[in-house]
Amino acid sequence: METKNFDTGRELLLVSCPVKDDSDYEHIYLDACNIATQDLKNWLEENNIPVEYFVSWGKPYESEFEDSIDFYLNYFARIYASDVSDEAEMIYKMRFTDKFPIRNLKPYVEKIFK
Repeated sequence: METKNFDTGRELLLVSCPVKDDSDYEHIYLDACNIATQDLKNWLEENNIPVEYFVSWGKPYESEFEDSIDFYLNYFARIYASDVSDEAEMIYKMRFTDKFPIRNLKPYVEKIFK
C-alpha cells in the first residue's frame, strides 16, 4: 500500500476479497473487516489522524482482478489529514505496509464465532 503522502482525501484499500453475494452475510463481513483492521484503526486514533471508513460491493477495486466474476467487498480508509508527521508516516510503513490489503476474510469471520 503506497503511503508516500497522506494528502487530504487519500484512500487506502484495506480489504479487497471475494465474498458471497447474499445480504444475510453483510454484517458478518463488516464485523470481520473491523476485526481485521482494528490495529490500524487504533493506531490512527492514537495519532489523531482523522479517517472515515467506507465499503464498496461488487467489482474488485484493483484492475488486476477487474475481469473477475466473483462478488467483491472493498473496504477503504479515507484519511483527512495533510499534516501527518514524518515519524508517524515512518511508523505506519513499518507496522502496516505489508498487512494491507487483506485478500481473505475467512480467518476474521471465524473469530466472530469463537
